[in-house]
Amino acid sequence: MSYSQNDWLSLRERCDPRSRSERLAAAFAEITSPDALVVDLGCGTGANYRYLSRFFRTSMKWLCIDNDSILLEQAASSLPTDNVSFERLDLSANLCGVPKGSGVAVTASAFLDMTSNKWIVDFANHFFDTPLLIAMTTSGVFQLDPQDRDDKPIQQAISSHQQSDQGFGPAVGTEATGFLVRELERLGCVVEIADSSWELRHNDLALMKSVIAGVARRARLMRVSIDVDAWECRRIEQFQSGELQLRVPHLDLLSYPKVA
Repeated sequence: MSYSQNDWLSLRERCDPRSRSERLAAAFAEITSPDALVVDLGCGTGANYRYLSRFFRTSMKWLCIDNDSILLEQAASSLPTDNVSFERLDLSANLCGVPKGSGVAVTASAFLDMTSNKWIVDFANHFFDTPLLIAMTTSGVFQLDPQDRDDKPIQQAISSHQQSDQGFGPAVGTEATGFLVRELERLGCVVEIADSSWELRHNDLALMKSVIAGVARRARLMRVSIDVDAWECRRIEQFQSGELQLRVPHLDLLSYPKVA
């Protein structure tokens, strides 16, 4: 993990809470048994716990899972250890090692779009009988207003990058939520989705600059045939002057088994 990744997680935690669906979060807390174990997949520094814990009526037991030991250490230093435990686990290879069953509820945030079709099929088969809240999944390519002549080739490059291997095989990217919905409904689950898109304005300057820099970095990796440096500078200048707005599409998903 690099400093820039940690900085990114900190920046997005300022935006995610205002974008997430409180309705689905409250419903997830309501259908989760008070004595259940809440498992947070890809927990990072603990942002999902910090957002969700207020929706539960009692202090829940949590298991926070990540494959990054440094992020887990940071989570452990900031979350209450009396009801939260931590486990390092490679979810790309050890999904079967995650607790499941009637006494478990599972959540994840900003995670699903990095996984593959096969992984999502395995995930649905493993957890279809478990309350699920899968939040902040990317559901489309960024949108800038006003548009720029170079937006389209960069958007195409980002779309291709979102489908590259993120550690789980070829990523499903922006189709992740829809694919999971179909798998869960096939298995008889009740599924709800809600929009949780980022809408960034002038007061989100730090996050906006980080998003634009990340987009430009990935566009360079994809070797687009335009001047990416000029595009990046132009867009950041527009945002600093209050001329630019950025939308990043996301979806939240709630799933639970049908009651017979």
